[in-house]
Amino acid sequence: MLRCACRLYAKKSALAPVSLRLPWAVRYLSSGWRSSTVQLGNVAGKRGLWQRVRACLTLYHFYIAFCTFMFFYPVLYPGLDPIFEGLFAFTGIRRARQSRHLPYGLTEEKDLFNFLLNADIRLVRAEYFQELRKAGRLWPRRQEAENELLRDGRSVLVARQEVEELHRFATFEKCVRQWRLVFGLADQSANSFIKTQTVPKYDPVNYRAKRTSLEATVVPNSFGRFGKRKRVRIVSVSHAWEAMQHPDPWGFQLQELCKHLSALRTDDAEEHETWVFVDFLSLYQYKRSPGQQKSFHHAMGHMHCLYAHAGISEVVRLEELTPDTDKPEHPKPIEIYNARTDSCETRPFEELVQNSTPYSFRSWCRAEVQWASTHHAIVEYAPMLPKNFSQRVRAGFLGASGSGMVLKFTHRSDADCVIELQARVFNKVVPLRTSLTASNLSAEEVAFLVEALPEYRSLRVLWIKDSDARCREVDWSIEAVAAPDGAGTLELQSWR
Repeated sequence: MLRCACRLYAKKSALAPVSLRLPWAVRYLSSGWRSSTVQLGNVAGKRGLWQRVRACLTLYHFYIAFCTFMFFYPVLYPGLDPIFEGLFAFTGIRRARQSRHLPYGLTEEKDLFNFLLNADIRLVRAEYFQELRKAGRLWPRRQEAENELLRDGRSVLVARQEVEELHRFATFEKCVRQWRLVFGLADQSANSFIKTQTVPKYDPVNYRAKRTSLEATVVPNSFGRFGKRKRVRIVSVSHAWEAMQHPDPWGFQLQELCKHLSALRTDDAEEHETWVFVDFLSLYQYKRSPGQQKSFHHAMGHMHCLYAHAGISEVVRLEELTPDTDKPEHPKPIEIYNARTDSCETRPFEELVQNSTPYSFRSWCRAEVQWASTHHAIVEYAPMLPKNFSQRVRAGFLGASGSGMVLKFTHRSDADCVIELQARVFNKVVPLRTSLTASNLSAEEVAFLVEALPEYRSLRVLWIKDSDARCREVDWSIEAVAAPDGAGTLELQSWR
């Protein structure tokens, strides 16, 4: 049958150009084994027969290789899948690198590392903040911090090569986790999920769906490195800028940050190393070169990744501004950037343009809290609907006051970017969240939570504790929204 089909195709393509005809190996098969002379240009006889045999062996080897690949494909797929994804996405990422919206996800390690590398963000080693506090110094700019070293000789800022090393090892760990998932050796949460499935364990077609359902549980909040015992934990800092030229001119936020980092180090200092994101040290500051400005805009356009990504271990909020009791009556001169000399130099403290807007009324700070609440517990600030967030930002521009909360921007040009990012993260993450923990909410924040609850379409468990709701109608609204059909679970603890 194969020979007849080949003969028919060869007969129909006899009038076609030589370049469009069947390959010579298939044409030999169509000519039959009884022919004593086979024409291939001027080649005939035994030489033509030998070439037919070689063609048959080539096809046979391809057939064996294909069958072998299909036999081992279900086993190799989990490990090869990240590699294939990276190869297929490489071209798209390069094409979109000049664009403002890169395809950064919030659940996979590669997206976090790609963002750090593409935006040229340099994380800070936690030990550096302790050394600054002991020396009585303030945070330096990114440009000056690049040249500083720790007491042990390491660079203050994490090098690009170290982030790339984390990226490679994270890919390796992901392959191991996915192989363990396929063979039923994953962690308890993964095993409990697999046992409830009706699909075969080795079915690669349904594997991707199983892996997607487990993304939130298998993404680690610390990353390993080849040949090193300590794992790396990434922490992001959300804070207010108390002056236009310097975010912490009195050093109060530095002291508060050291307290938070010391609490993290006491838990497992021998097992983890902490890398911290602080915008003043991690991003290029004014005045920037064209290349630095490009990196800065790239980072600002995707700032949500450093607060909403599942790989971020913790988001530290420095909400309190420097108390008046900690402000000296005659402050010392401060080292800031001077545009006249185009350098960082010591200037009188009175040249600072101070900003006393509270943390809760700053749009950037509230947006960072909103992003962090998508993967972390909600504390003090409830998630807001994108339309409500946008309305309060617009009200801050109009100078509205009185009833209701308004959000303010230092630079109006940042407003559209923050509003867009808040809506993008909310619409992407909130509908997929299955559990929610909220605590220490005021009556106004509880109202925001009630308005946002209908968007939590997959919500099954809701804990609200140590919150203030003086109106009983708020309790009834939460109960009606959270479990309208009895499918969800509502647990209210320590409700004041």
